[in-house]
Amino acid sequence: MFSLCSPKGFAYGIATQIGWPVKELFTAGVLLAALALKRLFLDVMKSRSWAKIIANVILVYGLFLAALALLNLFDSLGYLLRGVVFQYGDMPISLLKTSRAFFLFLIRYWMYKKLQSFSAFG
Repeated sequence: MFSLCSPKGFAYGIATQIGWPVKELFTAGVLLAALALKRLFLDVMKSRSWAKIIANVILVYGLFLAALALLNLFDSLGYLLRGVVFQYGDMPISLLKTSRAFFLFLIRYWMYKKLQSFSAFG
């Protein structure tokens, strides 16, 4: 039975029903997300040198994830990032948490810049 409410998502359900290659669909989604993140965050940055650095990091990371998705190694990356853990006192910090924190920092920076432009005191 076909369900559009697939646990993997709407596009995945449609692609499997029609018979499209799901791996390539996921890869295209990763590349589009990387380009959207680059465009979203770099428009609000004043420092062009930092903007170029962050743009390159986002694009390289997106291309890396897309290559892993094409080679069916995407889940292995998650296991690797969860497995590399640093101890900071009593708190374990994994590379997965660090990579998530980087993108959360970018989102908060973007929100700060957007809210600052709306503020009368900014």
